[in-house]
Amino acid sequence: MTALFQKLASQNEQGSILIPDYICNIMFLSAKRAGIPYHTYRTDEQFRPDIENIGELLKSENVCAILFASILGTQNNTSNILQSIREIAPEVTIIFDECQNIITNSPLKMDKHTVVVISFNNKTVPGLMGGALCFPLDARLEISPPVRKAASKLRYELLLWAVLGKRILKRFQGVLMVIGGKVLNYELPSIEFSVCGNDHYDVEPNPASKLSMIYAYRGLCKLPELENLRRANYNLLNEEMKQRGEKIVIETDLIEISPYIPVQLTDIELFKYLPIKGPYSIEEDSTQSHRPDVFCIKNNNNGISYQN
Repeated sequence: MTALFQKLASQNEQGSILIPDYICNIMFLSAKRAGIPYHTYRTDEQFRPDIENIGELLKSENVCAILFASILGTQNNTSNILQSIREIAPEVTIIFDECQNIITNSPLKMDKHTVVVISFNNKTVPGLMGGALCFPLDARLEISPPVRKAASKLRYELLLWAVLGKRILKRFQGVLMVIGGKVLNYELPSIEFSVCGNDHYDVEPNPASKLSMIYAYRGLCKLPELENLRRANYNLLNEEMKQRGEKIVIETDLIEISPYIPVQLTDIELFKYLPIKGPYSIEEDSTQSHRPDVFCIKNNNNGISYQN
C-alpha cells in the first residue's frame, strides 16, 4: 500500500486521500510513510461508506484518491459505489482494498482510474505476508516493482521460513492438545493496533518473497474449498446462536465466506473457546476504538472446520 500512496503523492502535489474511519491503523501508517495527507470519512454500522460524507469531503478538500475497504464480509467494491463516486469525481483514483476479500464470484467493478490491493497475509487464504496491486489493462496509474538487494532478499526468505516453522509448530501443539482431550483456550482479544515493528510487518515497499508467492498460490487453488468450510462454520455458529436465543452476528453482504465474522459482544467470555480478533483502534490512540463492542470470530483461515 505504501508504494501506491507514494506514487499518488508524486503525481498529485498537495493532493490527499480519503480513508474509512474504521480500518486497520496500518493504513494511516502507510500514508504517513508515503508522505501523503489523508482525511477519514464516515462508515455505518455495517462498515459501508457514507457517500454523502465523501461528497462533502470531495468538495472541501483536494482529494486525489479514495480508499474503499471490503472488510468483515461487506462488499465495498460494487458498481453502485463506483458510479456514485464517478458522478461527483470522474477522474479521482479509487482504491479497492480487498485484503480481506479474495473471493470467488466477487461483485468488484473497475474502470481505468481504479486499482485493487490484495494481501496474502493469512487473511482470505493461508499466506506468509506479501500481496499485490491489480490494475485494469487501460489503467492510468503505473507503478514500477520494488527492488531489493540479494543479501536482503535471502535474509527475508529465511525470516519467512522461520515464521512458517513457528506456525506449523504451534498448530501441531494444538493438535496434540485436542488428541489428549484438552480444550483449546484462546487469549481474550485486545483492541487491534499495530506499530509495524517486525521486519515482515513493516510498511516498506518490497518485492514479494518466493515462499510467500508459493504459499499464496497454494491457498488460491484451495479457495472454493475454504469458502465451503467457512459456510459450514458460519451455519454452525448461527444454529448455536438460535438455540441460545441470541442475536449477536452483524449481518454483512457475504459474511458466510468472510475470514472474519463480525459480532457485537458485551460478554466476550462467551467465546473464549474460539479465536477472536479485537476491534480496530482509532488512528491516534491504541486504547480506543470507534466500535469497541465489535469483535470478529476468525473463520477458518487455515482450512479448519469448527465441526471437527
